[in-house]
This record gives sequence, structure tokens and C-alpha cells, in this order.
Amino acid sequence: MTTQPIDGQPRYADYSDYAVDADAREAIETLHTDLRALSAQGAEATRRLDLAHTAALAARRSAADNAGALRRLVARVEWLEDRLRAAGTVPVAELDRVDAAARDLARAVLDGLDAQESLLQPSERASLLATVEAFRGLERERDVAGRDVLAISTVLETTARTDPAHFDQTARFKDAERRYAQAAKAVSENAPTARTAQDRLTHDAERRVAVEPTLATGGRAEIELDNALRGRLAHEVERGALMPSWFSEVLGPAPAGGGSTAAWYDVASAALAYRLVYGIEDVAALLGPAPDPDAPLHRAEEYDRLVSELRELGAEGTRP
Repeated sequence: MTTQPIDGQPRYADYSDYAVDADAREAIETLHTDLRALSAQGAEATRRLDLAHTAALAARRSAADNAGALRRLVARVEWLEDRLRAAGTVPVAELDRVDAAARDLARAVLDGLDAQESLLQPSERASLLATVEAFRGLERERDVAGRDVLAISTVLETTARTDPAHFDQTARFKDAERRYAQAAKAVSENAPTARTAQDRLTHDAERRVAVEPTLATGGRAEIELDNALRGRLAHEVERGALMPSWFSEVLGPAPAGGGSTAAWYDVASAALAYRLVYGIEDVAALLGPAPDPDAPLHRAEEYDRLVSELRELGAEGTRP
């Protein structure tokens, strides 16, 4: 409640009205202060976002510059290699040119891999064995229940109905009869699956005996081929030969020494073996195109393994 002031200013009739008005003014001032703080925080956040955006643009420009420099360097190296090849002053390694003995080894390796793939895989064999063993367990349960039924029947036939043992065996007979019926039903239902599993295991065992010589020959050929390719690669490296572009673009030069040298030779010789075994003649990529979906499983697995090992050597930026 206010009264009309003499000087034109409102006069509060009591202190309670004034106190309410002061509280409102203080709350408004507090809101203004908070808004100014929020505005300052927003400006700072905007400044930081601008800085981050600028840094990202700089990083992208730097990456593009590095990629361009790398492409120019690769082109320069290829030009120099072409000149050296044309001049005939530096030996050139023709890694894809192999003799008949190496091709025979590669054929034996491939035959061994195909033979191995014609057998059951370990996980599949384990699953089939588990199916057969589970079925045999059902048969054992059925046989135990059947023997219990016969044994209890004998007791019931040789005891009088008034005999307490006769009464006890009657209850046991019903339980054994129930167990036998359940087990016999389970055996009947699972017999086709178990028979199929057993047939596949039997066929696999017979197949394993038949291909054992091929597996053994393939294993020996794999070792001999690796040794031959590793020796040839070492010879080319020692004499400073120029490697094919499909080789050097991925693997680069051989390391000077240390533990990385062994890893480099392992992957390099395995890649050469892959090309020879699977007939890869791609002049642009070390491993050629990725295997087709209908290609043998062992080829796809070897391709994936080599790609992974090449990446571990630091060749992520190249096409294998």
C-alpha cells in the first residue's frame, strides 16, 4: 500500500512492501549477473571451437601435404628404378620366375591343403563326437531303466501281494517304467541325428587314412618351398637387386638387422609362397585380389593372415 508523495516519488506505507520490492530488484540483478557469466562462457566456448576447427583444418592440410609428398616420392623412386633397370647397371630380382622344382613343391603344398580341407574341421568333428556321445548316454539311460524294470518284475512275480516288499517294489516298478519310456522315446527321436553324425565321423576316418600320404607330402613340401624362397630372397637382398614394384611397394627394403629382420623374411617368403601356390601373377599387388567367396577356405585364411602380418610390419598404407 502506498500514499501519494509530495515530490512525485512513490512512498511506501509500510516496510513490507519495500522489502518485497528490494528482493525483486536483487533477484533481477542476480539474473543479469548469471546471464553475463553465461554469455562470457558461451563466447569462450565459441573461441575454443574456432581454435579446434582451425587446428583440424591445419591437420587435414598437413595430412594432404604429406600424402602428396609421399606420392611424389614413390613416383620418384619408381622413376629411378626404371632408369636403373633400363641402364642395366643394377641386378633386377625376378621373384616370380621359378624353376620346375619349386612349382612341383607348390603343387604338392596345394594338394596337401586341399586334402586337409576335405577332412572335418576340428570344431565340426568335436561337435559330431559330442552328438554321438550324448546319444550313447541316452542309450545307457534306457538300458539301465530296462534292467530295473526286469529286476523289479522278477521280485513282483516271486512275492505275495501281502508281502511289504511287494508293495515297495510296485512303486519302484512304476518309476522304472516311466524312466524307461522317457529314455526309449529320447533314443528314438535322436537316433537319426546320431546315425548321421556317426556316418560322417566314419567317412572322415576313412578319408583321413586315404589322404594321409598327401598330407605328409604337402607338409614336407611346404617346409622345402619356404626354405627355397627364403634362400632366394636372401640372395637377391645380399646382391642389392631391385625388387619388383608389387613387392617393394608393400614390403620395402629388407631391414638392416635386429629382430625385425626375421619377421620381414618370414612375411616376405610367405607372401612369395602364396603367390606361387595360388598362381598369383598380379603385377600391381603383392597378394593379388582378395579371394572370391567360393575360393578354398585355406586360401582365404592365408590371405587374411598375411594381410594382418603385413600391417604389423607397418605396411597399413599400402595395398597388399
